[in-house]
Amino acid sequence: MEHGKENNLDFNMQDHKGRSAFIHACQETGDLETRKETVEIFLQNAQELEINLHLEDDYGQSGFQYLPQEWKD
Repeated sequence: MEHGKENNLDFNMQDHKGRSAFIHACQETGDLETRKETVEIFLQNAQELEINLHLEDDYGQSGFQYLPQEWKD
């Protein structure tokens, strides 16, 4: 996040399937603890970096919809 801010990275940029960096972080299928930490970093920095956490991909899904249910509670 720090380097992205320094380099004016657009965290809301979407790929060819409409997925933003936040959606990718929420979809990540790797280590669950790392995934959770990454999502928390996005949540903590969203306001300051003007990250739209509600962008939807081409399937009409936001990042939150890809998270495990227990994380949403």
